[in-house]
Amino acid sequence: MSFAQAKEMVRRKFEKEKRSSDHDFTHVLRVLKYTEMLAKKEKADGEIVRYAALFHDYIREARHEIKGDHANLSAKAVKKILPRYVAKEKIPAILRAIRSHSRRSGIKPRTIEDKIMWDADKLDGFGPMGIARFLIIGDSLGLTIKRGVKNARDQITGVYNTDFAYTKTAQNLIEKRLKKSMRMCREILEEAIE
Repeated sequence: MSFAQAKEMVRRKFEKEKRSSDHDFTHVLRVLKYTEMLAKKEKADGEIVRYAALFHDYIREARHEIKGDHANLSAKAVKKILPRYVAKEKIPAILRAIRSHSRRSGIKPRTIEDKIMWDADKLDGFGPMGIARFLIIGDSLGLTIKRGVKNARDQITGVYNTDFAYTKTAQNLIEKRLKKSMRMCREILEEAIE
């Protein structure tokens, strides 16, 4: 089977589950776009990161509420699916990239493919789309716009104080996106009323 067939299978699954728009199939597509770009620039195995991106949030409950770690649950679920699409020898690397993309898993990205998967997922969390996703999550938790934006700002501020991205390419992109995000937060907070 082809990558296009795998992509269509994941799209149908997400559509059937009626995923929240903070982690719907468009999130997967954006992460996929980032992994492909980073893999090319960082000279990584494009097939590993493409499949890791496609399946990285395969198991994820609505409203950001999941019992357990979604990265490990996703890897466990797709372990049975991947042999239909990729060579056996690539499966462990794909599963590791899926497992290490989330802070909650406690698994540090080690290979260049793990690092690209981490960076691509985080790139989608910041910038204008990241702010929109924070607001969607905040709404699902019953937060006001002001509280949702404050949460976004706090997360962004935390990123400024850490070594957040692993690849040089992502570090440069995240720096630009973080500045734009901070401006957006400031502007929204100036107008928001609680």
